[in-house]
Amino acid sequence: MPSCPYCGAYNPEGASFCSLCLARLLTDGIPPVGQPGVPPAHGTLSGAQDAPTRPLPGAHDARTVYVPSGDFRPVGENAPAPPAERTPGAGRFGGATKRSAGQVVTLVLKHSLVVFVVLVICGFILGFFLAGALFSGGRSGFYFTLGLVYAVEALLLIWGGYRISAEALERERGWLYGTVCVAAVIFFWQPLISFLIGLLVTERVVVPQTFSPLGILVALFLFLPLGALGGWLAEKRYMG
Repeated sequence: MPSCPYCGAYNPEGASFCSLCLARLLTDGIPPVGQPGVPPAHGTLSGAQDAPTRPLPGAHDARTVYVPSGDFRPVGENAPAPPAERTPGAGRFGGATKRSAGQVVTLVLKHSLVVFVVLVICGFILGFFLAGALFSGGRSGFYFTLGLVYAVEALLLIWGGYRISAEALERERGWLYGTVCVAAVIFFWQPLISFLIGLLVTERVVVPQTFSPLGILVALFLFLPLGALGGWLAEKRYMG
């Protein structure tokens, strides 16, 4: 167990600093204690400066550097750098804060299309369970499956607002991105696909239920707030 050449305190094997006076043990070519040109340490115990320098295990030449009281800059030089903070406006997917109108439209169409496709796939799968519950004659199973369909749809709309806001990451506009994304799903993609399917299959123009008075009320007071909620959650998570 080596002792400190300045204060005489014993330190564990391989210690880099004295546990009492913060003397620093180095091997950077600094002359050992006692050679000419090395001033004696100040503020040490009587006779401590004459203590022998004992080499560290595995070290060729153990030298010491005294750190004055209150000056910890030499110690801080070897401290690891703090992690870089997230730059405001740098989105989770590499987005930027300032976006042109074309970039905003592209972002909304991209995310709303993804949400719409996932909604169609999930609705198609859950439709089999809903049909099975309907033909089985059990009302409890039918209502449970119907509630599951609505719950999945609500979660997907929240996810869509969350996803687009996480990429855009504009402060105080996350809820707006989420609302616009859900609005594009309901008032753009759904009518467009319904129009194309109706035109190809029945050769007639099919008006989706979204544009009925009830559908508009449900979209305004239920679906759009869900998208706004998802966008707000992403903004709070990534920007505080």
